[in-house]
Amino acid sequence: MNDPKEITPEALALCLEYSENPDALKEIISSIEFSYQIMGVSKFFDSDTVPRLTLEITLSRKGKEISFPYGASLNDTETYELRRTRPHYGRTQYRGKYFELGSQLHSALARDWKEFETSLLYSILSSISAEYDTSPIFKEFCADFGYDEDSRKAFSLWQRCLEHAQKLQTLFTPEEVESFPS
Repeated sequence: MNDPKEITPEALALCLEYSENPDALKEIISSIEFSYQIMGVSKFFDSDTVPRLTLEITLSRKGKEISFPYGASLNDTETYELRRTRPHYGRTQYRGKYFELGSQLHSALARDWKEFETSLLYSILSSISAEYDTSPIFKEFCADFGYDEDSRKAFSLWQRCLEHAQKLQTLFTPEEVESFPS
């Protein structure tokens, strides 16, 4: 496992702000070890048309551990790519503004990366609350998410979602997931 990431007070506050039961969520978060590894920028499964920053998330709790891929937002992908590949000359456009390359751009990228790391746990927990109860009936899954029932890609995605939901159910109870941010 990667070294667990520190859950900062800012990350905890963000999660608790959007929870209907912040006391329960605080207790759950204190029992979690959380880490991630950057896997690179690529298409996230078959459905993406635009490459995105992909992370391998690892959650450990009560002697159990699960890992799963996580696709970051396109904005976070842009921040990561510019931090990784920023050229050392000229001007570049970032979030609609032009920056001379150097300290001004570096500060903007560092600030946005810190915001990404602060919001990552919130994003993961809110994703878990959406993925935890994947319908065991393919037809219902398609109706809920607008997929074609005759699609092999949709069927494959549904199977992956079911497997992921089963992993999540080994770490968290339905009552605990109700306290997650949504």
